Amino acid sequence: MQENNINMPQNLNLETTPEETIGQIIKRVRLEKGVRIENAASETKLKAAYLNAIEKDDFDALPAPIYAKNFIRIYGNYLGLDGVELSKKYNSKNIGIIGLPPQKKPASTYYVSLFFHFLFRHPFVLLGIAVVMAVLIFYPSGSDNTEPEIETSPPAAHDPVDTLQPASFDDYQPVFDVNEPLPKS
Repeated sequence: MQENNINMPQNLNLETTPEETIGQIIKRVRLEKGVRIENAASETKLKAAYLNAIEKDDFDALPAPIYAKNFIRIYGNYLGLDGVELSKKYNSKNIGIIGLPPQKKPASTYYVSLFFHFLFRHPFVLLGIAVVMAVLIFYPSGSDNTEPEIETSPPAAHDPVDTLQPASFDDYQPVFDVNEPLPKS
């Protein structure tokens, strides 16, 4: 940034009081230095209307709060003041105005479209999900036992029903003799 070209008189009072506003401080110093608003506008590259608005504390006439903060800093530095301190003073008075707007919660459809966008942009993920789903659907799980359980209780004393259904194949005895010929019909 350029050095300011205004000559500072020796008896200039740069002390500020807490009740003095930013515009009052800047206007007082500008008038004490004898600087015309048009000269300040051409040196700082800020519009004269903006400098007038700052001196009148009419910050609503400036484009946006972040611009107002920086215009105050530039104008204060040009006049030989501490522009950073002036912009901090502006921040403390307008703390709710400056900053990012509150973040809005996206609609629920945003997350759905984001999910499908991700899936179709990454086909291997989609393929992996399809394989996992197929395995879960078509592969029998261990908890679903489809085989009937064989009872292992000892048979009752020569019950004819129990002799027809042996408990295991080791105990199986055919009803007829294998060496005997089949009956003729």
